[in-house]
Amino acid sequence: MMVKQLSDKKVFKIVIAGDGATGKTTISKRLNGSLNSEEKLQMTTAIEFHSFEITEKDGKAVIWDLAGQEQFRSFQDTFFADADIIILVYSVEWFPSYMNIDSWFSMVNTERVSKFYLLANKVDIKNRAIRKDEGIEYAKSKGMTYFELSAKTGEGFKEFQEDLLRTGKILTSTAEDQTEQSDLTEKDEFIEISEDIEFKSFRPEYTPNDLFEIVEKPKLKQDEDLKDKTFNEN
Repeated sequence: MMVKQLSDKKVFKIVIAGDGATGKTTISKRLNGSLNSEEKLQMTTAIEFHSFEITEKDGKAVIWDLAGQEQFRSFQDTFFADADIIILVYSVEWFPSYMNIDSWFSMVNTERVSKFYLLANKVDIKNRAIRKDEGIEYAKSKGMTYFELSAKTGEGFKEFQEDLLRTGKILTSTAEDQTEQSDLTEKDEFIEISEDIEFKSFRPEYTPNDLFEIVEKPKLKQDEDLKDKTFNEN
């Protein structure tokens, strides 16, 4: 996906996903410099957004931080659409979060993603449930770039962050080359974003009724329409 700002800065979409309580929001906030060690982070509800500057020249990245709870899984595959970078996270102390990476990976259209990361988080904890070699082997099997880190203490984080920024710069130069070589095609999408937008972390406020209106109500309508169609056909 090619994204163009009014100021000609690029804005890249990054999706970070994984089971709940694996540290996705802490990782996102550490990336954009808004992490407060004294802040008690709440569980993400459906989705949060964070952003950070790659460089002043290369533009910004917006992180789509997906909730890990099962009840949101039914519609989250749409959030992966048009992502430039996917970051999947598991906790080294919690084996189910590692086993469920396959489920998260299956939600992604891998052909459209420029780079995948697999992050083994919470390495500051002494009692690990998943060995490092297991994580590396899985990442290799899926063509993912693997990093071990602690979002809480910052251990190993610099290496991941530097690689992510390098990837952003490469995507910027690639997008510029494509723009120079060809006109807008059917596969390219351009989104204009005002320079007045302030990039920061924010959490949309969803009530249970909001989620019903957004997710469940359309499904119920589709089911009813399908039943009517089947009845009429028979």
